[in-house]
Amino acid sequence: MKQCLPIFLLFLPAWLVGQPDINRQIDSLLDRSKSLMPQGKSRYVDALSAIEASETLARNSFGEQSVVYAKCRFQHGRLLDLSGKMDEAEPIYQEVKAIQEKTIGKEHAEYATTVYHLASTTKDLGYYPEAEALYLEAMHIQEKTPGKEHPDYARTINFLANLYRATGEYDKAEPLCLESMRIRERVMGKENADYAWSLNSLANVYTEKGDFDKAEPLYLESMAIRERVLGKDHPNYSASLNNLGFLYVKKGRFDRAEALYLEAKERRERVLGKEHPAYAVTLNNLAELYFLKQEYNKVEPLFQEAKDIQARVFGKEHPDYALSLDNLARLYLAKKEFEKAEVYYLEARDIRQKVFGKDHPDYAGSLFHLAGFYASQRQPDKARAYFLEYIPLVWNLVNKSAQYSSEAQQNAYLKTFTTQSDQFYAFAMAYPDPSVTQMAFSNALFFNGYLLENSRLLLRACDAADSLTRATYMQWQEARRKLAKRYARPVSERKKIAAVEQEAEDLEKNLLRNLPAFEQSRNIPQWETVRNALKPGETAIEFVRFQRESPDSIQYAALLVKPGAAAPEIIPLFKEGDLEKLLHTTGEKKVNYVETLYSVQKRGIIVMETPRKTLFELIWNPLMPHLKDFNTLYFAPAGLLHRINLGAVAINEDSIVADRFRLIGLGSTRQLVSATTFQTLNAHAALFGGIQFDMDSTAILKANENFFQTETASRGLNVDQTISAGEQAGP
Repeated sequence: MKQCLPIFLLFLPAWLVGQPDINRQIDSLLDRSKSLMPQGKSRYVDALSAIEASETLARNSFGEQSVVYAKCRFQHGRLLDLSGKMDEAEPIYQEVKAIQEKTIGKEHAEYATTVYHLASTTKDLGYYPEAEALYLEAMHIQEKTPGKEHPDYARTINFLANLYRATGEYDKAEPLCLESMRIRERVMGKENADYAWSLNSLANVYTEKGDFDKAEPLYLESMAIRERVLGKDHPNYSASLNNLGFLYVKKGRFDRAEALYLEAKERRERVLGKEHPAYAVTLNNLAELYFLKQEYNKVEPLFQEAKDIQARVFGKEHPDYALSLDNLARLYLAKKEFEKAEVYYLEARDIRQKVFGKDHPDYAGSLFHLAGFYASQRQPDKARAYFLEYIPLVWNLVNKSAQYSSEAQQNAYLKTFTTQSDQFYAFAMAYPDPSVTQMAFSNALFFNGYLLENSRLLLRACDAADSLTRATYMQWQEARRKLAKRYARPVSERKKIAAVEQEAEDLEKNLLRNLPAFEQSRNIPQWETVRNALKPGETAIEFVRFQRESPDSIQYAALLVKPGAAAPEIIPLFKEGDLEKLLHTTGEKKVNYVETLYSVQKRGIIVMETPRKTLFELIWNPLMPHLKDFNTLYFAPAGLLHRINLGAVAINEDSIVADRFRLIGLGSTRQLVSATTFQTLNAHAALFGGIQFDMDSTAILKANENFFQTETASRGLNVDQTISAGEQAGP
């Protein structure tokens, strides 16, 4: 008797009819769906039809608990996942995982692949702890089968790195990105879409850490590979456009960023459709750009559309939805729609706290925005509460970064908090509540001289480390000496400098990761420790420099603590513009300010022009009422005050400040807490010109190109001249 085909096969595509082997038919259907997936929404229906046909064949031939059926369902989940329907994909992946546990077991490579994709979908839906557990499960399976040198393992650790970046755990994210990139380069070569993905992931980490110079070449290389390998209509190429645009916004290159965003928006709309979360990301970024350009009429529709897409795709408790709320709140604040702004800021904070907890950069961002909002509304009590929660969280984030970042990377990360510190100091000056001035002084202790303090702690930790760690330290120093030699050569003769830079950075990071003593030695200083170290007649001053409403309104203030005081005092001083005019440091020749301020022919200062205010009136006169009972001043300068010998400032024709006080200059007054002996030089002071105090040590070596005589280099710069101007002291 002739066997008839099942009725559902009559509806299969013509190219499948007549294939007798069911497995071959299923594989053909799945292959067809795979070929259609990259084409996006235009072929979504066709891809789905092929998958559903394969599912029907597998169910009828093998049953719903079979390996073959699980394979078809997995492909269904992938289609939904790539189409931005993560909430629909997640239960399908769970179903496949359960089938595979029973059929092929939990040590099988295909099971690990399913777990990996389930982890990615779970992460995209905002369930980070669950996603981490799944990624780690997949990783541990793949370590054994197929092994650490396989693309599957590289893919899993790459996406685990992306998760850690999303949770702010950059110390875990960067090494995984690097490992994934190196595996893919060895196994597949650099002309590969997966290698490009690793480059992009690493660049994302550097961008969020503020290391834009390291991120840009990685983004560019990734985008070029994607263009060659995948083509410009592939979603990954659009992702590169979007990410590079985001970087250029951070670097202030708005026109270039806008062109990239608009191209990404057009491609994502055409390929993925307007309901895809990737399209919403580009809308958000484009709106942020227009916000920064103050083109407010373009901003709200884009932010609102992004928020609506994210609400539909992810729901209202997702980090991306919280980002849209935060963005809209900033817009409404700028438009003076204060009630809307407050509601959205608070809702964004609540979501971030629920998803991330209270030690995440995004939660910190919400605290800062709320503090700024309430300060703008003249509600100092509410603003103070948010600032006082925010500042210690920043210290923890910075210290955590110090445990694995090179000096250059840490310097870049510190700069990402400049605006926040500026606003806090401005708030402290406007509302000098004791709890605020206490936190302000502690904040100055934390940030002033941070990198030099890090270097000191690192050296101390290395001294107490094992021989292998000390050997690594010596290798690192040798690499830095090689860099110094190369920087001292003309640009045309600097060979292999990038490789040596990378060698030095890798050694430094390896050193940090293997020095638990370094991590344990980083205690966050508090203002009370400085107060308690002061003796009668002594006081400590932390000068702070911060930007207020606009770039041309940079303010200086003094944070002053006295023995036994209940809280530090904050004393407003002057605007930087007034000091710049007095110093004649505007324009390109700021480094020559010494010649215009001081004369070596006699004690004191010769002013080249008649200024409206003297140095004494700007710097010391506001402080004098607070210093009546003191004869020893420990101080840490800031900004342009580094360029002035504060003891040489004339009080009148007959005396200078050094005649009235014993001045001891420090990098930070936290040095009072350590067991350091301060030696005072009674007769002379050395003036150093043109020093850039925010330079990392490698940059200082670059700046000293003309002074290298041997393999070693000094942190110091050449002395311009000396003057006889009272006491100058150092640790």
